[in-house]
Amino acid sequence: AGSYGSGGVVMSNQNMWEARYRDKVGHTPDGVSPHPMVLEEAQAMLERKRHNDGVSEPLNALDLGSGAGRHALALAGLGVTVTAVDFAASAHELVQRDAAAQGLADRIRPVVADVSSWQPTDREVFDILVASYLHIDLSVLVNSADLLAPGGRLVWIAHAPDSPHGPPPEVV
Repeated sequence: AGSYGSGGVVMSNQNMWEARYRDKVGHTPDGVSPHPMVLEEAQAMLERKRHNDGVSEPLNALDLGSGAGRHALALAGLGVTVTAVDFAASAHELVQRDAAAQGLADRIRPVVADVSSWQPTDREVFDILVASYLHIDLSVLVNSADLLAPGGRLVWIAHAPDSPHGPPPEVV
């Protein structure tokens, strides 16, 4: 799939995102704050783990299409170990910069890969799987659900079906 860049030149989806993340102004199309549902689910998982296990062993999260890292950084800030997968290396540069500035670099593992073909190594499973505004074939998300640990949570945030490119500009 392609989109039009400057001058009407068709560029690949990956190249478009690479350019967007390198842009100092427009690299965070969905904002920098994590979606409240991601934090709510992570906090519920942490509380359940503390209640059931009596210890707060780190949760393991997967952020598919992590972009500039708003969810990976928020989860790492809660003490969660995060695998952040995105095909844009420039996005991971932003995540690593911000993680280092916040003292979270050891909790985020960046993986430069296409989420439609990436698979974890060593049968790794995740307590939380986040897919936020990720425009992919639904089968990728369904197959990714197999990566959840027993009792794990899939947090899938998507645009309304009649608005695949986001809300109109007048909607906050």
